[in-house]
Amino acid sequence: MIKVILTCWIIPYIVLSAVLFRVSIVRSSRQAENTLQSSMESDGHIVMENLNKAIEDSRQASWT
Repeated sequence: MIKVILTCWIIPYIVLSAVLFRVSIVRSSRQAENTLQSSMESDGHIVMENLNKAIEDSRQASWT
């Protein structure tokens, strides 16, 4: 009777819990990676705009 309970209820429950835990970790990791990548791309564009503005401003500087 105990073997049947272990085989049919407890072991599948443990396996299913482990699989769901692993899936949630992978999903969370992937979401964090995507968020970081989009943030870095956005920051890169901001830096490029600031550099281009600084270059433009330095070209228009008047040396009197």
